Parts: sequence; C-alpha cells; structure tokens
Amino acid sequence: MLSNSSEDVIAASQPAYRAGLPWPIRLGAIQWLIISAAGIVLAITLGTGYFAMQYRERALEVAERELNNSALLLSRHFDQQLRDLQHVHEDVIAGMHADGIDTADEFEQRMSSLSAHEMLRSKLAALPHVGALNLWNAKGWLINSSEMWPVPDVSIAERQYFKDIASGRPTPDVIVEPVLSKVTKN
Repeated sequence: MLSNSSEDVIAASQPAYRAGLPWPIRLGAIQWLIISAAGIVLAITLGTGYFAMQYRERALEVAERELNNSALLLSRHFDQQLRDLQHVHEDVIAGMHADGIDTADEFEQRMSSLSAHEMLRSKLAALPHVGALNLWNAKGWLINSSEMWPVPDVSIAERQYFKDIASGRPTPDVIVEPVLSKVTKN
C-alpha cells in the first residue's frame, strides 16, 4: 500500500471536480470575472438598444400624430376660409336676385358699374386672405373686379374650366387648374 507513486499521490490530492472535466469549468476567478463583466456589458448594450428602439418608435408615433393633427387643423382652416368666400358669393347672388337681374345682359350692364365694384370691395373687406373677387360675363370677359377699377379687357373663354362651366354639363364643385391670372399676371 505504500508503493504508490508520487503521481498517484498528486492525483489523489487534486479536487474531484477538476479531474477529467472540460476546460471551461477549470477557469480561475479572474477568468470568471472577465466573462461576467463581458456578459454584463452585453446585457447593458442589448438593453440600451432595446430602449433606444422603443424610444424611436414612440417618437415616430408622436410625430405622426402631430402631423395628422396639423393636417386636420389646416384642412379645417381652409374649409372655413372657403365657406367664408362661399357666403360672399351667395350674398352677391342674392343681391342680384333682389335687384331683379334675370338675364345675362342685365347682369353685364348692372354688374359692370362702379357701384358694383364698390359693393364687391366692401364684401371682401372682411376677408383679408382673399385676393380679389372677379365677375365674368357669359362670354368669358371680365366685367368687374374688387381689386381694380376700371377693369382691363381680359377673357378666360379659352380656359378649360370656363368651357366646362359654359357647356352646361355637370361639373364638380371644385375645379382645380393651375394657371396664371389674366388679371394680376401672377
């Protein structure tokens, strides 16, 4: 029994958990500290990335909501301005009916006067955002404007929107055609 070699004595004195086990378990305290620190750094990096993505998503949602609110506010504002202008149009038409204007010739004769120009100017005085209100005869010639007196000889007869309205066919409530103004040249 005393014939054990020195190697057997050394092997017997080592802890059992180190004998024959793979290398990761045989790491020392410093190596475990480094691995733990790397794990913590990785966890912090992943957590920071996750929270940054969440913050970005929330910021995008807030920006989208604010953009939608701004678009809604602008659309309501422009709708109100168009309704205000529509009231002016209806008031001018009601005044023409009250004056007994029933034909195109009567319209051109009465609405091409200086008093009609002053009436148009007074109706638009409450609407500073409106540039001008122009009256055109059935042939497309300018007969009065709230912007200038006397009015220049200007015709819109060649414009497509005038042709559509003059044709008598149904037209949409809003016709949009980008053109230069024949009156102001803008």
